[in-house]
Order: sequence, then C-alpha cells, then structure tokens
Amino acid sequence: MSADLVLDHLSKRFPGARSAALDALSLTVAARTCTAVLGPSGSGKSTLLRVIAGLETPDAGTVRIGGRDVGPIVAERRGVGMVFQRSLLFPHLTVRDNIAFADRVAGMSRTAARTRAEEYLAMVQLAGYGDRRVGELSGGQEQRVAIARALAAEPAVLLLDEPFSALDPALRTDMHDLLATIRRAVSPTIVLVTHDRDEAARVADRIAVVEDGALLHEGSVADAYRRPRTLQVARLMGGRNEIPGRVVGDRHVSVLGRFPVRQTAVEGDAVLLVRQEDVLLAEPDTPVPATASRIEAMVTDVRRAGARTDVTVRTPDGTVLHAEAPGTAPPIPGDAIGLDLPHAALHVVAA
Repeated sequence: MSADLVLDHLSKRFPGARSAALDALSLTVAARTCTAVLGPSGSGKSTLLRVIAGLETPDAGTVRIGGRDVGPIVAERRGVGMVFQRSLLFPHLTVRDNIAFADRVAGMSRTAARTRAEEYLAMVQLAGYGDRRVGELSGGQEQRVAIARALAAEPAVLLLDEPFSALDPALRTDMHDLLATIRRAVSPTIVLVTHDRDEAARVADRIAVVEDGALLHEGSVADAYRRPRTLQVARLMGGRNEIPGRVVGDRHVSVLGRFPVRQTAVEGDAVLLVRQEDVLLAEPDTPVPATASRIEAMVTDVRRAGARTDVTVRTPDGTVLHAEAPGTAPPIPGDAIGLDLPHAALHVVAA
C-alpha cells in the first residue's frame, strides 16, 4: 500500500501571478514515512499537494510514485488519496456508503464494499457510526470519516492538506494520535501540509520547509528546529535568538564573546543560533558548566505562555535574548541573571 514519492524539479506558475507557486522544487518521501510540508500562507504548500494528486499540471518537473512517472496518469488512477481541510463528504450518503464509494466505483458489490467500509470505520475509531448521515457528525468525526474514505481506496500515498486546522486543540491532539494509529496499521506514505510547526513535530518523521514555492530545508524534526540550513528557516521554526558575528576557526566571535562551533563552518560573517528552550537560567555567581558558555544579563520582561514562561533579557551591550523558565518561581523584571548556552545547542548559519 506504500511507495516512495519522488518530486524532481517541480515548477508551476499560475497566469497573472507575480511569482512561481512552485520553483524547481525537489523532494523525496520514503515509503511508509510521513513528511510535513511547513510554510507560511501562500508558500506553495497546497499547490504542491495538488500537483502530486494530479489536480494541477506542473509546468516542468516530474512526480514519481514507486518509481513510476505518474505525470501522464489521471488523478483517480495515481494511487493517491487526499484529505482536505473540509471533509467534502457526500451529504446524501450514509457514513458507511461514503467510505464504500471508491470500492463501488471500482465495481465491487455493495455488500462487499460496505463490509470493507466497516473495517475502516473501526480503524478511525468510529465503529457503529455507519448508518449516520454526515450532518449528524461533529467536525472531528467528519475528518475521521474523510480519512477512512481516503484509506479505503488503498492509496500508495496519502496527502493531508491541513485537515486538522479547523478543529479545537483537544480534537487536534486526538487526530494526531489517530494518525499514529493508522500508520501502525497500514503504513501509508504520508505528506502532511501544515502551517503549525508543533503539529509537524508531533506527527512527522521529517519536515520540509517551503517558502515562495522553493524548498528551503528538508530533514529530521530535530534538524529543522536545531540545525536549520538558513536564518529564514530558523525563524519559520520559531527560533528567537540570533547573535550576529563571524566564524573564526572553530569559534563564533561576537560582542557577546567567543563560542565554540561544533559543525564545519566556512569562516566569515555568520549568525549564531540557540533556541530559547535550550537556554538555561542560572544565578550569576554559580559555577559555569564545562559544556556551556555563560552570558550575564538583566531580565526585562516575563510572560506566561501556557505551561511555559518566556523570559526576555538584555545584555550589557544591548543584545536582547530569550529563554524559557520553569512555571514555578520564574525571575522577575530587573533581576540580574546568567544565561548558560549549551555548546551542543549552538548552531551557525550564513549571515
């Protein structure tokens, strides 16, 4: 049921558009894995899915599924299932018959198609809902049925176009858990489009960051957060600490000091990155760990953000940095504080 998906230099420009929707984008998604395509609105994410599905024709480039160029193949024969932000279920059919639709179109008997539909209903944890009408379902239930309908066609590739974005946080968490269950059961190759980096980190094996139709970064979830390829990727992934300076030998040199660079980096102008959640708060007079560098600073702002507390500090030279503090006993504005920057968490990108 699963197959490799290989996109090779896909380009697409819509008539009258100032820029390309896809700009020579290449991406490989291994069979049975999930890649989240992350980017701001208008970055080309949905166009990418529509090209894979055969709903849009690229101006250049190829889409290969299981080694086969599917460009000449019509959408319904590509072995691709797609779930949109809206469920797009047939309101005149029962839940069971919505799921059985693909099998019925393929010529399967009604009895057999409905029997298979019940199997997929159970997979999405809606056993017993087969006789209901679409109008009797909640938003989360509709999306479960839409996923079941897509899976019933046994696609080699499952495309998810922000299918959970309209759901409340609790339901989204349930859907993320459901997706993990589905992956264990049938192992489809999945491409998930989202603008939510937390969702991408939770459900995907790898993250592809797209902006203006171009692929800026592709790698593991950890790489996207802590080893981004560019400053723009770091910002899209929510990084807040950027220290301008230069790489000299194996050090990044800036007004804040000399910090070891663990990666191979070309000498010259570079920005040192360290994610706010990796910065450790310390009392100024406590020993500095051997595996970290300390910066002395003053707290300028403290804001609670759910279970986290965001702490903003300013160093004597005026550099503003951010850290996260435990929910209990956070510092207060005006406190002198030390920031320990773990060497393993430091990363440089070109300025």
